[in-house]
Amino acid sequence: MGHSGHTAAEWRKIQAAYQRGEGSCRILAERFGVKPQALRQRATREGWKKSKSQISEKVSQKVENELVDEATAWVKQMKLDCLRDRERIEASYEQMAPAADPLAIKHLTGSRHTVDATMRRSLGLPLGDSGRMKIEADGHGGVSVIYNPADSAI
Repeated sequence: MGHSGHTAAEWRKIQAAYQRGEGSCRILAERFGVKPQALRQRATREGWKKSKSQISEKVSQKVENELVDEATAWVKQMKLDCLRDRERIEASYEQMAPAADPLAIKHLTGSRHTVDATMRRSLGLPLGDSGRMKIEADGHGGVSVIYNPADSAI
């Protein structure tokens, strides 16, 4: 027995749990009834190493979470940008309607198609179908996009 009251066999169990990454020093200390500081000191003194697969798994999960957060923020910003662009195009249509300048209207129509195509790509929607998108501000700084395939009405 060591001075903590645990046998060598018990310390081997603690070491195995530590190396498998079954929890932090604090969690393992509570589980096995030792002081966290005693566990840390023994792990350092004896050179216990956590499993590389455990460390790799934790790093991979953290990176994946960060990438998902980043992608979510990008999609949200893309939706907002597309909504603003569509609103500007719609306002320009309304202003030009009385003048009926065919070249300007053709330019605006092309701009709207570009905005719609960008939105479809960012949402993973098909580009060539005649499905309709309805884009609305949700009142909380976000945007809702409703997509209906070609056979449905919005």
